[in-house]
Amino acid sequence: MLYTSCPHGTSSITRMLRLLLIALAAALLTACGSVATLPALPRAADRDGLAGQIWDVHAQRPVTRDELMQQTFEARFVLLGEIHNNADHHRIQHDVLKSLLAKGARPTLAMEQLDAEYQTAIDQALAAPGVSGDSVAAAGHFDRKSWGNANYGPLIAMAVGAGLPIAAMNLSRGEARRVASSGFTALGDGRSVTLQLDGTWNAAREATLRQEILDAHCGQLPDSALPGMVMAQRARDAVMADVLLNRTTGSAVAILGRGHARNDVGVPLYLAQRMPRAKLVSIGLVEVDQKLTSALDYFAANTEGSHFDYVWLTTRAARGDPCAELRLPAVR
Repeated sequence: MLYTSCPHGTSSITRMLRLLLIALAAALLTACGSVATLPALPRAADRDGLAGQIWDVHAQRPVTRDELMQQTFEARFVLLGEIHNNADHHRIQHDVLKSLLAKGARPTLAMEQLDAEYQTAIDQALAAPGVSGDSVAAAGHFDRKSWGNANYGPLIAMAVGAGLPIAAMNLSRGEARRVASSGFTALGDGRSVTLQLDGTWNAAREATLRQEILDAHCGQLPDSALPGMVMAQRARDAVMADVLLNRTTGSAVAILGRGHARNDVGVPLYLAQRMPRAKLVSIGLVEVDQKLTSALDYFAANTEGSHFDYVWLTTRAARGDPCAELRLPAVR
């Protein structure tokens, strides 16, 4: 889908719609550049039998769940890239964390769904008598309506029950907006250098991320909004990597949107730059596509799946067209 810019002299209604779309884009800065932050919906039937398969992208071969669990056990960082409203993705996250605990691992649970500005409050809640998943979520100002408590509540509760550290990863909405409008200087003096925001970037990555953001917003972003959106997304990825590096002393399991887990433009890019010897496993949780008949199609060259270490194919959540109400009327 392509965005059609409004020429001079368009109607006041069209201009108003454009302003509303820009405001919506700003609100979505902290929603991982995705419209998939709606509550969980029923799953669609899987008709091609690929759901449940796990593939090693580099070796181009299927692996068993136990093989993947061993890789996660040996990793310093495990990134689980989800679609936020797919119930299967949350079940897989729960399963991965449970399996690591069963193997004796004590990973930090790091979450995009919690803003880093509330980390002190989260730590205090974890140390308080009678701590519960609900008390930690409340301390972290977890947005139950946007993220869906049923999706993430059990995961937080498991971490609390096991006595695991919980790290809030996300850049706050206000900080993301300031970066979008003022650039990386909004992060503070010298912060962009520490976060490796410039040393990791090039024109190809810029083009990739621009297209990803445009697609995630249904093609309904004006060209003038894209540079700021890209900077905000980059800042969020770099800050999430910084949290994983500085808030975790052992292993960590990160729960984040699939775009953030990509090796080419997401959090792994910054982790690899700053801690190149650390073992990192990025897992893309990818919904089956009825147009694709072979698992290999999901991580062929230049497809999204090719940018992870592993692709775990899942059922597709039943959802309507999230872009239907965002499409601009034709300009005449």
